[in-house]
Amino acid sequence: MVMTNSIKEKIEGMIKPIPYYKQETNYTCGAACMRMILESMGIKRSEKQVSNLLKTNKIIGTWHKNISELAEKYKFDYVIFRDAKILDLIFYQDTGWKTIVCFTKEKIPHYAVVKKINWHSLYL
Repeated sequence: MVMTNSIKEKIEGMIKPIPYYKQETNYTCGAACMRMILESMGIKRSEKQVSNLLKTNKIIGTWHKNISELAEKYKFDYVIFRDAKILDLIFYQDTGWKTIVCFTKEKIPHYAVVKKINWHSLYL
């Protein structure tokens, strides 16, 4: 999933760098990622607040659709890819979009924020 706020805010430089917050539990990686994205757009929330907004729980963690619903709530522009290619991620990073990826880690889905990407490396 890639998301940004409005073009106007990007032009005016109101979007801040993405802060880093370590996830507070073993099932709140999605909430931690969304918290970082929200704060980079000037919306400060605790991980617990974001977890509640995303309906995150111990059994399933965070559903993809709840992330897009929260993006809708804040009126973010966003794009969702299934099986995104490196070229897709590079394009959106280069054009100023904030990027959350979901990948399988030890048979369990895991979310992470992309800090930097090029043809050789992906930095989370």
